[in-house]
Amino acid sequence: MHSPNDVCYGTTTIDIPSAEGIADAGSTGTFVVPNAPVINVRPTTNPIKITMPDGDTIESTHTCNLNIPWMPEEMTRAHIVPGLAHSSLISIKQMVDHGAKVVYDKKEC
Repeated sequence: MHSPNDVCYGTTTIDIPSAEGIADAGSTGTFVVPNAPVINVRPTTNPIKITMPDGDTIESTHTCNLNIPWMPEEMTRAHIVPGLAHSSLISIKQMVDHGAKVVYDKKEC
């Protein structure tokens, strides 16, 4: 039986392979590559513009949610951004801002 002080009490592990997404504590939002495993895909009415390190800009085409149905919608909101180089950026800040607690250790976040 877990106590409220138990680190594992009430927690759920989310398994996102690093080839599909990178946990990013500095990202202001969750930005996913096209064909990422998402739900509730809708064309965006307000594209998000992202400035790349080389100065070029890319922008979102759709909004969606990460396919993590047990998490609140606010934590899983995402933007589909064609032009991301290799994988999605999963915003740790966004999840924490909406009540999640994130634990980092030697092997995982």
